[in-house]
Amino acid sequence: MPSPPSQKRLMKLRAREIDIQHHSCKSLCIGEIERFAAEADGSQFAVLETGGSALLFEGGQLQIIRDLVAALGSLRDSALAKSKCHQMAPLKRALSYPFFSMLRSFKGFKCSPHLTCGRCPFRGGSSIALASDTLGDLSSLIAAIRPIRVPRGLGYKGTPLYMAGPSAMFAFESADGQLLLPILNYPIAESNASIYNFVKSVRAHENKCLKVPFSLKLSSIIDERSTFAKESGIPPHLVSLAAYASVGLGNAFPLLTDGLITEVFVDGEGSFAYVDHRELGRCNTGVHISKDELSRLINFAKVEVDRCMDYVHPSLRASIKTSDFHVRVSVDAPPLSIEGTAVSVRKFCVHPLTLADLVSNDTLTRDAASYLEGCVKRRRSITIYGESGSGKTTLAVALDLLTPPSWRKISVESDVAENVSQAQFSMHQIRLLASGTTRVEQEKRTSILNSLLHKSPDYVFFGEVLSAEDSAALFQMLASGLRCIHTIHSESAEALLRRLVLQHHIPPESITDLDILVQMRKICEGSHIFRRLTRISEVVKSFRSAAPPSIIDIFRWSDEEERLILSHGSSTTAGMNDCPAAASLDDLV
Repeated sequence: MPSPPSQKRLMKLRAREIDIQHHSCKSLCIGEIERFAAEADGSQFAVLETGGSALLFEGGQLQIIRDLVAALGSLRDSALAKSKCHQMAPLKRALSYPFFSMLRSFKGFKCSPHLTCGRCPFRGGSSIALASDTLGDLSSLIAAIRPIRVPRGLGYKGTPLYMAGPSAMFAFESADGQLLLPILNYPIAESNASIYNFVKSVRAHENKCLKVPFSLKLSSIIDERSTFAKESGIPPHLVSLAAYASVGLGNAFPLLTDGLITEVFVDGEGSFAYVDHRELGRCNTGVHISKDELSRLINFAKVEVDRCMDYVHPSLRASIKTSDFHVRVSVDAPPLSIEGTAVSVRKFCVHPLTLADLVSNDTLTRDAASYLEGCVKRRRSITIYGESGSGKTTLAVALDLLTPPSWRKISVESDVAENVSQAQFSMHQIRLLASGTTRVEQEKRTSILNSLLHKSPDYVFFGEVLSAEDSAALFQMLASGLRCIHTIHSESAEALLRRLVLQHHIPPESITDLDILVQMRKICEGSHIFRRLTRISEVVKSFRSAAPPSIIDIFRWSDEEERLILSHGSSTTAGMNDCPAAASLDDLV
């Protein structure tokens, strides 16, 4: 069982623990809201459950609601008293609406007073004056009391774990287990009003000043609006949140920027996201992703790859990189996805993990790290294999960062998220983006890989071997003397060699051009997910051309000791796979 986030990452939160009062009502009419606000008087947080929804309000929002209900009382009585005034008809109908819809009706009400109107409180408009009106007009008030939609059955006590930007990440117990909920660590009402007013000012500013050509990429928009937010006097802690809220990604912002979350999943429009957390494992969240917010995220993904999604092409994969996060978005829409649009967001570290970081979080041992560092320094080719999401790319980038600064390195990636720019480390690196999604792109990718022979690299970072064409180009590089580090999907070293020989048609004699084989595994224990290096093998070079190559283990996972141990080339079957430590290719094929 992994421990909660370490104390050194905890910050002083505005509330150490929060107790939540739960209330239920049949509807959100003004009477029910008034009763709810009165019963929750003095509460720091309160949840109102109605129908299929649960709404979380902060104490400051509840106070504003109580003031609004009191202020609306006289206006409601006046509207009912004006039974003969046809202009009051929309307001009288609005009194039966849900509370928030009623407020919007009052906000949009315009009265054309006549001489006979006398002292009608609606003469000149429907202004609602509060005892302490510091949030602006009625529109700002409505934005200020906008609740957080949370799952039903939320626990009564929340414990703060750590800070993620301006939000505190709280852990709650729910009917489905532990739930992660980001709550703004500042007064929510004032923050909501500030963000709402900023969004209005952004729209006015861009309608007046924005000129073509302008970029539709998320990174450019966020940079521009963050600068405008600073100039507009937005509190510094709200600048980034306000910028993302202005493009409709305010709810998802804490999940996208939390460095401990590795992947975000949304199974359909209007559902709650769930995540893979580095220390908490797979857990649900209280972040509700609406259809509009999901659509906006998908639209930014479309802009990045410059193509649309339709009935014929219902899938999309794109990388989005901003100054706050770096993600790869995978989308499956109907008719491919039966239940609705499903989105998976794979997050990459803005600041890559080093080999020391991987040792400290028990991904691999210190001895294995020293061995791999020596392999890199001796320019040995390293093949990292494993299942999807096992940490292959993370390890590959950490090893690539160990190369001497004087080396000339070329990185060939199918996705810009696979490696990181190493200019900040004063390294000589050329990054080539070559996707292989279509046949034309695959031909271009193969041509780029073949052209590396004439560019004199000291080391090559080959993001991921996906196809038989990639394997052919890889072994052509290795046979020509180039050394590289690359990743590939496989369950074991033996399965990897079978795949190369039988599916990708690599001659068995060429397998000896590989040097080091490293296995990564994603281990699931209940809701917790661990990523571990479980095997390091070496391809044995044969001096006889007719002799089949073999592999021998250097390090191997021990089930008894539950750690990676030095294998010494033994042929025991202990470990993650029931296969000998030294296996001949004759046995594999």
